[in-house]
Amino acid sequence: QEQCQGDVPTFYTYEEGLSHLTAEGQATLDRLEGMLAQSVAQQYHMAGVRTDVPSAEFE
Repeated sequence: QEQCQGDVPTFYTYEEGLSHLTAEGQATLDRLEGMLAQSVAQQYHMAGVRTDVPSAEFE
């Protein structure tokens, strides 16, 4: 029983930490994706929208 007792706090801490990390990570991902999209759009605008770039790269 002592072994199980040691696992319970770790489990709950992990669950709480995971949900917190997920929310934080999602917000960070959204920010990064927005910045990336903006950056790509600017690059395309400055490059005059190159058509020789394979679209597979951006899928």
